[in-house]
Amino acid sequence: MWLVPWHQWGTWANINLPWSDSVGCSSSSLPVTSTAGDLAHYWSRQILPCADGLVAIDARDRDTAEGIADALAMGGFATAWCAAQSQHLVRGAVAYVCDAGAMNDTVADRLRTYRVMAPSAHISVLLSFPHLDDVRSAKSAGADFVIGKPFTISEFLGQLTTALGESRRAAA
Repeated sequence: MWLVPWHQWGTWANINLPWSDSVGCSSSSLPVTSTAGDLAHYWSRQILPCADGLVAIDARDRDTAEGIADALAMGGFATAWCAAQSQHLVRGAVAYVCDAGAMNDTVADRLRTYRVMAPSAHISVLLSFPHLDDVRSAKSAGADFVIGKPFTISEFLGQLTTALGESRRAAA
């Protein structure tokens, strides 16, 4: 007999029961104490929409990353989380979304790293009520676009798909 908490059933079933692929669950059903390996295992079994390419999400925590990932999935993008504290960076992304509260040296360094690592990728930074100086700093660090928080999903996806469409037309 297995003792599985109700909120972890879907994830447990997908991992341990081969016939359970139809059991719907989200990564939020994983325990809060899940390791990065547990999350990687969960996401490796998911069918990701990737019609428009991979978008790397730079966020401080899993909840923020998953919220942004949910919005991007509505737009047909596959996503990967690169934790802001991590030195592991996602390669091969068509876009990077950096979630930050305020523009500071740490955020600027991350933006510069993305720009050097992926010169043709679109880089967006999400800032809380950005001032003109914040926008200038972000753009000088490599951001293509600054989105003020709070924002609407349609605004966010519209900006991203428009920017990626322009860059694909320019490359063609």
